[in-house]
Amino acid sequence: MDDTALARWEVQLRKGALELAVLMAMRSRDRYGLEFVEALRRLAGIDLPEGTIYPLLIRLIKDGWAQAYWSQPTQTDPPRKFYRVTPAGEAAIAAMLGRWRRLDAAMETLAGKDPFE
Repeated sequence: MDDTALARWEVQLRKGALELAVLMAMRSRDRYGLEFVEALRRLAGIDLPEGTIYPLLIRLIKDGWAQAYWSQPTQTDPPRKFYRVTPAGEAAIAAMLGRWRRLDAAMETLAGKDPFE
């Protein structure tokens, strides 16, 4: 088996799932950029390069699915840009999860039988 081809396929698969993963990561609470990287690594085993998260967050804001705000600095923490999911983002999560589940069910069906029968 060609590991290079499989690695390319996995990259494409993850690209499609990252927006959903990031939106779901901000559902429970507002998060700042690097916190997404850490949370996705810890909770889902997704190694997200730091340079990937910010363009993705900008896209989510452009689509109206997230919004950003700056925190106030404290004695121990600098100001940070936090991100939160919007109501439109919640609707997008529901739609994406529905499509994800349909795709998963279709793949399970195909894995279990000959698709040409």
